[in-house]
Amino acid sequence: MPNSLPPARLRALSLILPLLFLCGCAVIGPTMTCASGDCVNGQGSMVGFGGWSYAGEFQAGQAQGKGAFTWMDGTRFEGTFEGGRRVGPGVLTFPNGRVLRGVWNDVKGVGYQTYEEFSAAPPRAQQPALAHNSGLAAPPEHAGADLAAERQRLAEELASLKRQKAELAARPSPPAQPGQPGQPKTSGPVGRRVALVIGNSAYPTAPLKNPVNDARDMAATLKSLGFEVILRENAGLAQMEGAVDEFWGRLKKGGAGLFYFAGHGLQVQGKNYLVPVDAKLSAEQDARYKCMDAGLVLGRMEDAGNGLNLVILDACRNNPFARSWRSAAEGLAKMDAPRGSIIAYATAPDSVAADGQGRNGVYTEKLLRAMRQPGQPVELVFKRVRDEVMRATADKQVPWESTSLRGDFYFTNP
Repeated sequence: MPNSLPPARLRALSLILPLLFLCGCAVIGPTMTCASGDCVNGQGSMVGFGGWSYAGEFQAGQAQGKGAFTWMDGTRFEGTFEGGRRVGPGVLTFPNGRVLRGVWNDVKGVGYQTYEEFSAAPPRAQQPALAHNSGLAAPPEHAGADLAAERQRLAEELASLKRQKAELAARPSPPAQPGQPGQPKTSGPVGRRVALVIGNSAYPTAPLKNPVNDARDMAATLKSLGFEVILRENAGLAQMEGAVDEFWGRLKKGGAGLFYFAGHGLQVQGKNYLVPVDAKLSAEQDARYKCMDAGLVLGRMEDAGNGLNLVILDACRNNPFARSWRSAAEGLAKMDAPRGSIIAYATAPDSVAADGQGRNGVYTEKLLRAMRQPGQPVELVFKRVRDEVMRATADKQVPWESTSLRGDFYFTNP
């Protein structure tokens, strides 16, 4: 029996599994995971086999309303869904940067797609041929007239928006006002970026080789990518909590936020704690008072009300205090990402990550390289890091993410 599926079958699987989800034909099971929120009747995010994902509104377990679907190759559709199908205005973005904007009507799941671009619609004479060649259904005869009318309406709306934009640009800008709590502020790929980076290596009883190097290299990379960086090395509990407060203060001014921690991390009764270098833990209960609750960081970022946040935890190494405790789970526990955020773990929940033999830990080494690739959405960056780490560790370490991001974020702009 061969070790791997033939390329043709792999390509078929990469198409069929996302199609089953969008058609509403699949049941959440081994190939699908509800990553956060309500994936039946509400707002949530779902991750499928191979890395495809959907984040948005659900009804009866199907995509219904506003949402975004990302294929395994990084192609992304953001727009309106109805019964698991793309119906209405939307934007399709390819990994190479090509963008299609128009009105979509998936008459058979993600089968035949009828759309009209604002600038260059494909000749209708070619559409039946395209449908025939792909084995998919052709659009109804009246679709052209309907789409033409919709295109005209959208063009008029676009012209109106351009006029409004020109009028606003001619007005004097009002003084900046601080954001109200709970109101997201605009943050985009070229907007304000703030990062808190902590690396702890000098633990008295269980020192680590890589975290300070990881933090220094991460801080340098983020600075080169336009982030304001707060860096702390070998920090005690008071220093860590003070840095989080400073980070929170800057985030309240708006922009994208990023928190990175490398060092010892542990879970106690389902909660995750980041270990300062001055922690002396004799029992599990000590972690509540002598370590920093990872939930504190998530709470501060959510309270800041900025538009987008990333949390990266390279803190899933062996628990150095486990021998003296009655029961100790390995690695970190799974945390649900608050709205507009993504939490990235160096390895899967309840698993342990490698410290690394070189200058950096395995996960951070691969992440630093992937962040510098231009034009890669953050979800695709983490997917590529996962592939590289699994390859380097012979599948022993599997990085993991929990996400509820909306819109796109790039470390390095297209």
